[in-house]
Amino acid sequence: MLLRKYWFCVIAIALFSPFLSYGQWPNYLCETALPFCGEPIIQPSSNWCYLAQTGPSYTCFGPGVINCVHWFYFRAISSGSVQIMIEHIPPAPSCPYALFPNIVWGHFESMGDLCTDSLDNAHVLTCNFLGAISPPGAILNFEVIAGKYYYLMFVHSGCYSPPLSYIITISQTNRGQPGAGVLDCDLVYNQPCIITFIYADTTPCNTSTNTFNINGLVGFMYPPSSGSLVVKDVNSGLMDIISPPFAGQSNFSIKNIPCDGQVHTIEAWFTDGECSLDTTIVAPQGECAIGVMSGGGHICLPTGTPTEVYITAYGGLPPYSFSWSFNGVPQPGVSGYNGPWPYVISATEAGTYALLSMSGSDCPGTATGSAVVTASEPIVTLNDTTVCAGEAVVLDAGAGFSTYVWSTGYTGQALTVTEPGTYSVTVSDSFSCQASDSATVTHHPIPQPLLIKHN
Repeated sequence: MLLRKYWFCVIAIALFSPFLSYGQWPNYLCETALPFCGEPIIQPSSNWCYLAQTGPSYTCFGPGVINCVHWFYFRAISSGSVQIMIEHIPPAPSCPYALFPNIVWGHFESMGDLCTDSLDNAHVLTCNFLGAISPPGAILNFEVIAGKYYYLMFVHSGCYSPPLSYIITISQTNRGQPGAGVLDCDLVYNQPCIITFIYADTTPCNTSTNTFNINGLVGFMYPPSSGSLVVKDVNSGLMDIISPPFAGQSNFSIKNIPCDGQVHTIEAWFTDGECSLDTTIVAPQGECAIGVMSGGGHICLPTGTPTEVYITAYGGLPPYSFSWSFNGVPQPGVSGYNGPWPYVISATEAGTYALLSMSGSDCPGTATGSAVVTASEPIVTLNDTTVCAGEAVVLDAGAGFSTYVWSTGYTGQALTVTEPGTYSVTVSDSFSCQASDSATVTHHPIPQPLLIKHN
């Protein structure tokens, strides 16, 4: 009866706890299991919960719905005993039924097509259900055989500690000890990094600066040993850059973000890795106006369509007054503006726009953001040419363009022609700006030999 009570607690917590948006873990299916070699790795315990897939045998767990699952696979290099610890960090004293139901299947000759029908009762090596009534975690003990493959699935407890999730650590605790089996770490070292969650918490708006900070935690697995971990507030462009070594999780802090009351995207990535993750937060609303400049782009000269620079005001009371600069030179400002937003500046010159000030009718605000405008003007020149009939002429449009399209359909830089006529070319640069020119090729007739008459 006690078993059923504890198991129901796990099921109820897993099914009825709110989904928390710390990023969705990738290994909720057997087919997407992550490699494990005994080195400590972490995942969040409060996250999107996934119902266990059908196919594998879970009968050793008894009745109930299995939810919030994590899958791993590993390969043994040498035979011996393996002890795996799955634990909460920190322990969860508020959750007395912090269970970690878990199961290991083996021994398999290769990865092959094992998911999911091969994971049957005949291949269950260990099934641990009550190992974690007393936190911090569950311990699995089993034997491995050199060269064989194994699958591990465990269910996190569903114990939540708002607003930050508990961290689950999985590791081989007898790694390197006498008689211990050695797991293959080549599987892990060849695995791209994975960011498992971003927890981001906002501070209240500082009324003196009209800004707030984001403090939080990033969790990851298989991080690179070089480069940096970057956590960026996409809206403001502000970021925190964390240097190695990386050990499963890193704290971050992004400071002095404008209190615009908007939804902000927070993105994390490794500069030397191939993984990223993003989440969102809602910025606190400041009492005074926040002005944000954005936009910009590229202009094709001499007569291309202008690009647009945008100014948007958040918070404060209308009407608004604001000003900006172009290449460091202040421009005439705008006063008594009531919308619509965004305010649009039509940019016809290359340079940098920067917002200098923003205020509402109630109090002076703050200004942030800039926009860069670039421009290019491709120039192509062809020359008219006169040659003797039958002589070839090379019309060269010049190097450095992305595309060439001649009136004949030819798409190379230089066109060779042997017939008289007018030929044109249109070139494009890397920004798709275009220019055209044409040339006329004229043929002089070949002189005919003079006839000499003899009397």
